[in-house]
Amino acid sequence: MQQENSIKPKSALVRVLSKAVRVYNTPLFAHIFITLILVYMTTIPALYLSTYTFPQEDKIHAQSGLFIYKKMSKGYAPGIFANGKKYLFSCASRSITRHICGKMSAKDFRRLRGKPATIYWFQQETNLFSSQKRVVEIVINNEVTVTRPSVNRSITIERKSRNFNLWTSSIITITVNLLLCWGYRRMNKAENKNNVAENA
Repeated sequence: MQQENSIKPKSALVRVLSKAVRVYNTPLFAHIFITLILVYMTTIPALYLSTYTFPQEDKIHAQSGLFIYKKMSKGYAPGIFANGKKYLFSCASRSITRHICGKMSAKDFRRLRGKPATIYWFQQETNLFSSQKRVVEIVINNEVTVTRPSVNRSITIERKSRNFNLWTSSIITITVNLLLCWGYRRMNKAENKNNVAENA
C-alpha cells in the first residue's frame, strides 16, 4: 500500500498528450513540427498579404546599370549589373508565386538584356525574418516596361486575396495532418500484423 501511495498521479497535460498520441497512433511531435512548418510557409505569408500597400515615395529606391535577369522556377527575376555586382529584384508577391513583370515576356527579357536600365523598388516584408526587393517600376533604354499603376493594381489584388489564402493554408495544414495520421496508423497496423505472424 505504501508503494502504491508513493506513485505520483500523472498531470492533466501528460494525460492529454498521452491520449492524443494513442488516438492518432502517431508521435505528437511530428504533428506539431509539420504544423509549425506549414504555418510558417503558408499561413503567416497569407497574413502578411493584408499589410501590402503601395509604398510612399520616400520608401522607393532606385538602382541603375545594365539590365540583366535570372530565370526562376516561376518566371524571370529582373536585375541590374552595376559596379561589378548583380542586383536581383522581385516582381512576385512572395517567393512561392510567379514573377509577373508587367507585360514583359521571356522574349522581352532576352531582347533587353544589357541595355541601360533603372529599377525602382522597395523593401517588402513577406514573412517572419524575410523580405524582398519588390519592383515598383522598370525603365529600360528610356522605355517604361513596368509601370507604377500596374504594380499598384497587383498589390491591391494581393491584399484582397488574403482570406482566400488563409482558407487554403488552413485546408492544407489539416489535410497534411490527417494524411500523417492515416499513414502512421497503416504503418503500425502492418507492424502489428508482422509481430503476430512472427509470434505465431
